[in-house]
Amino acid sequence: MSSVLKTKRQAVADAKVELDKAARAVLNLTDSASQTTKTDARGKLSAAEALHRAARSDLADAEAAAKRIKVIRYEPTYRPGGPHSWFRDVLNVRKSFDPIAQERLETNNREVTELSTKRDARGNVRLERTVLGQGASGGGFMVPIFMQEAMAGVSRVDRVFTNAVAEVASYDLPPTGVKFLVPSLSTGLSDTVQSVEAAANPNVDITSTQISLDLVTITAQQDIARQAIDRSSALDVILAMDLQLAYNELLEQQVINGDGSTNHHKGVLNAVSGPTTVTFASGDGGSLLIAIDKAISKSATARGVMPNCILMHPRRLAWLLAPIAGGAETVPNISQRIVPDPSGVEGVYDYGVCKLIASDGIPTTLGVATNQDVIAVLRLRDMAFAEAPPRIFRFEDVGSNALLVRLTLEALSVFTPDRRTGSSVCLVSGAGLAAVAGF
Repeated sequence: MSSVLKTKRQAVADAKVELDKAARAVLNLTDSASQTTKTDARGKLSAAEALHRAARSDLADAEAAAKRIKVIRYEPTYRPGGPHSWFRDVLNVRKSFDPIAQERLETNNREVTELSTKRDARGNVRLERTVLGQGASGGGFMVPIFMQEAMAGVSRVDRVFTNAVAEVASYDLPPTGVKFLVPSLSTGLSDTVQSVEAAANPNVDITSTQISLDLVTITAQQDIARQAIDRSSALDVILAMDLQLAYNELLEQQVINGDGSTNHHKGVLNAVSGPTTVTFASGDGGSLLIAIDKAISKSATARGVMPNCILMHPRRLAWLLAPIAGGAETVPNISQRIVPDPSGVEGVYDYGVCKLIASDGIPTTLGVATNQDVIAVLRLRDMAFAEAPPRIFRFEDVGSNALLVRLTLEALSVFTPDRRTGSSVCLVSGAGLAAVAGF
């Protein structure tokens, strides 16, 4: 309707220009002008007046109609259960230069940009504008909002520790470069109590350094039959969620237990500064809580400030809370000390002064028998994390002889548990953390 009103208003403006032109022509007539000239000028003025009246009448009707129109619901171009598939349109544009699919994709780009801008202005959660790379053809198509929300939704569930780090220790990646520099203090300033008046105070300057981190590329890919993309109406969400889940799982494993080798993150379990340790050889749930409390004490002593996070595998948390011998039933205060976090985030609990996070990124193949997990006590703010929005690429030539299309999600990130000298990480490990039957 807005385009119709714009056209009607322009028609009125054009008619007014012609009316003014005809009126000036009549006013400029002289007594010596021929009767034919005078008649012709007055005829043109009458026609211009009629055209102007008609244009104004059309505009009035359109404005009245616009007032009666009420938008009940706006349907995005791509939506769950909708008639169009974003993946299919992208493939059709690349494969056969489909102009109708191209128009839908460009419309979606405008929708994503407008909605992201509106959400930013309202102060709501910002949606990253994930772009599908087009390789040599240039340009890109923004992933539809409903797919971004599906991808964001699964990321809150399956990378719970990474998200906890990102909330308090997140940096922005620079637009270029393959190295990321994180500032770090190696020596702090000195302080003392002045012994007597006018006595000299010691002076030790702050010594700072920079930690250089390599950008790590994590990818997830899915080969899918071209026929499935052409014929499925719900495949967009399924593929987006599957790619994001695979990426989340690997990123969480890297942030927790990456070995720091080439193109890998160094996880918190492999902190360079050397984590302190507490051995848990055996015991029930109450004994394990004591070991965790000892780890909190050791972390605070080594770092000089209290830790705020306990990281363990879900199977260990389940064992602690289970009503079995040695668990919550035998040691009632376990269920009182470990309670769901008020935020309602899955996998996050309160343990006194610390958040307790249960993550599948904790390995369960440690120890001589390769059946042990580990518990880490740490301070989240001592970490550093940065992540670029994921991008989705598609490659048609990989399985062209079988009509397969490869979709790849790629994201860049950096992470370090060693931003500060003196690690806050303390590990609880030992035979007491071996696998328990049924868990």
